[in-house]
Amino acid sequence: MKEQKVLHFHKNKKGRKMGIQLAAIDMDGTLLNEKGVLEKETANVLQEASEKGVFVVPCTGRCWDELPQELLDIKGIRYAVLSNGARIVDLKTEKTLYLHTIPFPDVSALLPMMIKTGLSYEVTYEGSSFVDDSFMAETLRVFEAAGKSYVKLLERFRFVKDLPAEVHRRKMEIEKISIRRVDPVNRELVLSFFEEHPGYTVTDFYLNGKEFSDIEINAENANKGVAIAALCEMLEIPLEEVIAIGDGHNDIPLLEAAGFGVAMSNAVEDVKSIADYITLSNRENGVATVLRKFVIGR
Repeated sequence: MKEQKVLHFHKNKKGRKMGIQLAAIDMDGTLLNEKGVLEKETANVLQEASEKGVFVVPCTGRCWDELPQELLDIKGIRYAVLSNGARIVDLKTEKTLYLHTIPFPDVSALLPMMIKTGLSYEVTYEGSSFVDDSFMAETLRVFEAAGKSYVKLLERFRFVKDLPAEVHRRKMEIEKISIRRVDPVNRELVLSFFEEHPGYTVTDFYLNGKEFSDIEINAENANKGVAIAALCEMLEIPLEEVIAIGDGHNDIPLLEAAGFGVAMSNAVEDVKSIADYITLSNRENGVATVLRKFVIGR
């Protein structure tokens, strides 16, 4: 882990003590516990941070449809970074402030590779996840293994009879493509394809010792770090006054962009290695702990 930073506070023109103005927080594996549930203690701390004038911003690989209601019920949460940074939304006005998608011609070119592998995949379009009916059983198995909260997400999925045909019919501009449960052989096939076809952001959720991985594809330069920088520019907040908290490979650009990066103790080693601080795990309300320490001040 690199040397820890010291948070320096100053006062703005109104005399308000400044330090952390925005908390950018990953969801699965970070904000949510291992069952995909937002603990009441953590929700209370998010509300308290918001009441102190800090922007609390969920930064997730999930799409708009998949934000949990208990998170949306927190009054102070107004903005969210979605689909690994492809979209920023204003939850109050329900408007998209920023969108960086994979253009339809590129999506069309990627489909043959998806079809060739025969792997289960989904595409995120206009805030929803679209899945082919033929992958319904496999998708259910994957989500059942993750827990009841994740199974409930399937109610928000858009299952269609022929996904490639649907993509072409709508000429979809895709926020994200997710390939589920990729075996080692197909993992090499997919990664080799993108080595030969650069111009995308590819996140490989592969862990040593694990047989399968998930691979997510976004447009080039679409990531949580770029998105949070864009949001901070809109809000006129320096990145130095952002705390970012995460656990997975798609959180690395977020922690690198923020003035102060925090890894969960359950984070992958690549995230821990760039963090300024390591908090408790998502089973131990690590987000609440670190917000109390560095944001709320108790």
